[in-house]
Amino acid sequence: MTELFLIIGAIALIITMFLILKVLIEIKNDKKAANQPDLYPVKATFTMTEFTFADNRLPFVLPIRVKQKVKDKNTSPTYLELTNIGMGAAKQIEIEWIFEAGKIEALIQGIYDSNKKNFINKEEVDFISAKDTIEIGSPIYYLNMFGPKVKSSLNQESSAIEKPSIALKISYKDIYNTVFSKRFNINIESIGSKVSLGFQEKK
Repeated sequence: MTELFLIIGAIALIITMFLILKVLIEIKNDKKAANQPDLYPVKATFTMTEFTFADNRLPFVLPIRVKQKVKDKNTSPTYLELTNIGMGAAKQIEIEWIFEAGKIEALIQGIYDSNKKNFINKEEVDFISAKDTIEIGSPIYYLNMFGPKVKSSLNQESSAIEKPSIALKISYKDIYNTVFSKRFNINIESIGSKVSLGFQEKK
């Protein structure tokens, strides 16, 4: 009889320990979920502004952000905003603009050749705190296709230009080193010299 009670007691202890472990795991998972980062780019509008060199070299064009914040004078005027709407910090952030550079080069060839140096499609950021916003670079090389001289050379409105597709990929880790990856399709609206970039997450 004693052995039966011991067996029952041992089984009850095992079940209790299992339930406690399950609760602890759920608490840990809930804590991780509550501290997850969640990164989203913010829609922005740019004015395609052309600059010329004094020595008659080919001009270059830059997307100058409309309605910039009052910031340090060294802040780039071509920035986009990346916001962490989550409750946890993100680290080791990798940003990549995905598009066919050859199609852009075909459009700007002989017009904005100086802008080839702006072909930077990857960027890394150390971290972004919860509920914080940072600045990242815009896809300057891609936006060359909306420059005034490209529009003029095609003898049509910028809104009628066939726009090669472009996407934004963002990868990052939370404080537990869990890896997250997002891809955004980019909706482009172009009227005159203004170009707006909107972002739609691809599920």
